[in-house]
Amino acid sequence: MATRKNLTKIDALPWKVKHLKAVAYIRGFIDTSLYNNFNDETDPDVMCKKIGTMFETNNALNRVSVFRKILRLRYQDGLSMAGISEEVSAL
Repeated sequence: MATRKNLTKIDALPWKVKHLKAVAYIRGFIDTSLYNNFNDETDPDVMCKKIGTMFETNNALNRVSVFRKILRLRYQDGLSMAGISEEVSAL
């Protein structure tokens, strides 16, 4: 009788092939100017999330969340200017 551990190893390869096929299908709809942003992705879920964040609309809810993040930024004593600019660019 096959153990659960063996089944996951056997089932992993077909899923990997299906993921690569799905990613290739999604890439067919991406403009060539944006291809470099997504050419390393092998998981379709991660790729769709990246595409979603890239083309997210600037609605009121998004503006409020960005405003809250800006308000939460605090000056920390001893933090270099590079550290501060990294926090701001992460928004």
